[in-house]
Amino acid sequence: VQFLYGEDGVDVMKSSFMEKVTELAQNAKALEHNYKALADNSQVNSILAEAYMVLRQKLLELAQACRALRAEIPDTVAVKKAIAKASKGSKSARPQAVAAVTLLTASRDALTKLRVAINKSGRHLVPMELDALVKNCDRAQAQLEDPGCGWINGVEMDPVQSLLHPGRFMGSTSEVFRDRLDQFLADPNGKTALKASGCSEKQFRRIMTARFVGALADAGEAVGVIAAQGMGEPSTQMTLNTFHLAGHGGANVTLGIPRLREIVQTASVNISSPIMHIPIQERGTKSDTLACATKLATKFASVSLKDLVKKVAVHETILHNHGQNVRSYDVEIEFVPISSIVQKFGKLSFKTIKEFMDKRFCKLLESELNKLTKSMLTARGTFHARDTRAIKETIPAEDDVEGDAEAAAAAAGDDDQEEGEGKKGGEESEPSSDGEAASEAEEEQKHLRKQEARTGEADAPAQQGDPETSDDDVDAEGKQKGGKQEPEEEETLKVLHIEEADVSGRTTVAAGELKGNTYRTKGITLFVSKCPRKLLLLDLVSSICGRIKLQEIPGVKIAHVQEKGNEGEAKRIIIETEGRNLGAVWELDPEEVDHNTFYTNDIAQMLDRYGVEACRASIIAEIQNVFGHYGISVDRRHLSLIADSMTQQGGFNAFNRTGIQFHASPILKMSFETCTQFLNQACQQATPDDLQSPAAAIVFGKHVNLGTGAFDLVQDLPKLNTQAKKMQFNFS
Repeated sequence: VQFLYGEDGVDVMKSSFMEKVTELAQNAKALEHNYKALADNSQVNSILAEAYMVLRQKLLELAQACRALRAEIPDTVAVKKAIAKASKGSKSARPQAVAAVTLLTASRDALTKLRVAINKSGRHLVPMELDALVKNCDRAQAQLEDPGCGWINGVEMDPVQSLLHPGRFMGSTSEVFRDRLDQFLADPNGKTALKASGCSEKQFRRIMTARFVGALADAGEAVGVIAAQGMGEPSTQMTLNTFHLAGHGGANVTLGIPRLREIVQTASVNISSPIMHIPIQERGTKSDTLACATKLATKFASVSLKDLVKKVAVHETILHNHGQNVRSYDVEIEFVPISSIVQKFGKLSFKTIKEFMDKRFCKLLESELNKLTKSMLTARGTFHARDTRAIKETIPAEDDVEGDAEAAAAAAGDDDQEEGEGKKGGEESEPSSDGEAASEAEEEQKHLRKQEARTGEADAPAQQGDPETSDDDVDAEGKQKGGKQEPEEEETLKVLHIEEADVSGRTTVAAGELKGNTYRTKGITLFVSKCPRKLLLLDLVSSICGRIKLQEIPGVKIAHVQEKGNEGEAKRIIIETEGRNLGAVWELDPEEVDHNTFYTNDIAQMLDRYGVEACRASIIAEIQNVFGHYGISVDRRHLSLIADSMTQQGGFNAFNRTGIQFHASPILKMSFETCTQFLNQACQQATPDDLQSPAAAIVFGKHVNLGTGAFDLVQDLPKLNTQAKKMQFNFS
């Protein structure tokens, strides 16, 4: 997976000794023999890596001088003129321009020395290493000799360890190790320790370089097993379920074993608690940066209608319309002062709120009302009665629907029994045809229309001008007290069905008006026949207010402004969001947001948007965050090997049977899980196994190619025999 274990090739168990630089400086004389032993080794090159690092250091200093010059002169053209003036040796040239020109000359000299070192080290270089070195030198020379001063933007060169193996080239150390050594030598305490030991700075650098080579991981080391142990054992110290608020007022993040499973075991695409860190560009003062962050955070805030409503009121009125009772509802919503809403949320205005209420709120209220009235009529179902009084009975509550169904079934049984008794000569009734059934249903619907029309007339006598007729005026036989009897066909009415038009009829909620801070809908009318019970419209409106959003970024729930920073670094103001939407972040102004340091804990999104290298870095960072919450430190070398193994195919693969299916050894896959499945797959595809994996070697009783099994000892036997003394036997 890696050419160098842990990115620098250093064994974890030996790395701690290199970090004690002060103790090593105090004993520098005693360690000097280590460097001499390596310098005398003909297999180790001690000049090439050092020449490369000198050039790279000069280029870094040149880049710093150019940045300082550009900070004084923002205009690129003016920077080039200042450099040209300094190149001619003008006394009026800027000091930063003079320093840049001096470093430019030193970089060119260092490049020349590197080319000489490459020529001298030809026998130590393999073709691939030589080709990579020459390409880096050519690229650097093209930039340093650019007449357009292209080097002012920096000259990039690959890290020395990516070109030269530290085991064969003295001085090929990691950048972290070199920075730590430079920091120690610049510290007054470090200089004092070196002076006390009688060792020069140059000698100490060579001693530390030899110490770095001695700390490299041995060939054949089982680093994969060690990395698994290094992460597996500390995980036993974590709790099984942990959800943590990341700072005061921060987003809820998943930690512990659940988060570790999301990363390593499942490589989850939809994680349980995604977050984003959006760094804010530094302003003139901290308060200005904080104000900018607060303003941007409002764009990510999810604003529901309920958050802006101060009071909700519903007014109900009973009206009479063409002989029918009608319920009329007026919904009144009072907002908090709209001026304060506009001030806090820049995207909202009086016009947008009015349009939102007309298009979203009223339409949703209309939809919910129709669903509610339809469910009432559906629950009302079919009624059985022996007279017209069934029309005026109160509709039962929803809880009584089941009992009404049983009563209806019993009534239907009684009706069938009476119809059977009415047959002549005791003959059984023959089943009616489909046409007869349809005609009976139409007749029943006609009866229902007539009865409802009369019911409306009875409820509104003043409008129709007819004498009032109450329920008491109709006796159990369907006759009026005045002696007038209902038509004969109504006396035989047995089953009444709700009309299809009543069930599918829709209630319309028209757009309202917004005056001041109050929005009022126009009268919402519901016929009593369609809505027989009083509606609790206030609860329905409150529910809708909590569900619909005036402002929302998909995938983002809430945003917090926080001040965060890694250990040893200055804290920075960021926006932390609960949820993630990378597209929305990309649309933000680069002058307000630092897109280069944006971060999300959704590893799959990092892979999709930024590539496999960003995905690999996210895996390491997220595992460190999980362990760091419990104060557990896991060496980065272990995590880098794990991340490389998960991303070696260019994707985000978990340590499970889905991720292991890309491995080349079928026996290794069979020893993990689903042995039969992998065995069938290997047989069908005729996949060979070279027994190089530890699992395959163990299965076949072969020595594992790790540790002492990674190499063989060869002895020249003929030469040994000639050097051996001939044995003499004395029998006297």
